[in-house]
Amino acid sequence: MPRPGRPSDSPLPCVASAQTAPGSSLHGELAELVAAGLAPDAVWAIATRENGDSLGLPGLGTLAVGAPADLLFLREDPRDDLGALARIEAVLAAGRLYRRADLELALARFDAHFHGALYETVMGTAVRILRGSFAPEAAP
Repeated sequence: MPRPGRPSDSPLPCVASAQTAPGSSLHGELAELVAAGLAPDAVWAIATRENGDSLGLPGLGTLAVGAPADLLFLREDPRDDLGALARIEAVLAAGRLYRRADLELALARFDAHFHGALYETVMGTAVRILRGSFAPEAAP
C-alpha cells in the first residue's frame, strides 16, 4: 500500500503527540514521520494545523487574522526541511517574545532539574519498584 504524501490522503487523522522533553522529542517524532514516507510539508501540517483541528480550537495551528498566535521564528522553511526546527531563532508565546538565548537557558534549567543526580536516583528507584526488582536491604 503506498504511503500518503499528505495527511489529507489518509482516511485516518494523524497528529503529533510527543510529550517528553520540550521540543526535542517532538522533533524526533516528526523526523520519524518523514522517515516513514511523508513529505516534510505534510509533516509540518500534522504538527500545526492537524494538531489544532484535533483539539477542536478554530484557527489553532494556522497563521490567520483572529487565530491563536504562538509563533516560531525560523530562518529556514520547515516545509522544505524539518531540520529548520533545530534552529529556532525565537518563540512568541502568550504575547511574550523568547529569544534563542532565553530558550537555551530554559532548556538548561530543564536538563538540570530532570537529568540531575537526585532525579535520576529517585526515578531509577521508582522504575525498579514498578518492575518488581527492588528489594530493600535486610535489617542488620
